[in-house]
Amino acid sequence: IATSFVANGSAKVWTNGDGSGTVAITDSLNTASMTDEGTGDYQLNYTNNMGNANYAPSGMSEADGKVVIDDSNYSSHVTTSSLDVEAKSGGSNIVREVICVTIHGDLA
Repeated sequence: IATSFVANGSAKVWTNGDGSGTVAITDSLNTASMTDEGTGDYQLNYTNNMGNANYAPSGMSEADGKVVIDDSNYSSHVTTSSLDVEAKSGGSNIVREVICVTIHGDLA
């Protein structure tokens, strides 16, 4: 397999965070910090910026929670230096102990 295939297909950011109590990163790659922005609302800040804001984020949480990009204004919540995500159940934000996010795309 070509090195470029492996490098281009590898996650550039991944975060396993604790969204309950004092929000904290449990383990990560290229994640400088995780900020609590309210109930079930978190900002992931990158150590090294993405090349553009057209990257591919995905996320998950435990139990009945799902992780989504903050839906109030997509373009202001997906930037080259950070991503705002929310843990949701039904239509409401919820606090979850496990918040996992993986990002594929190009680094700056």
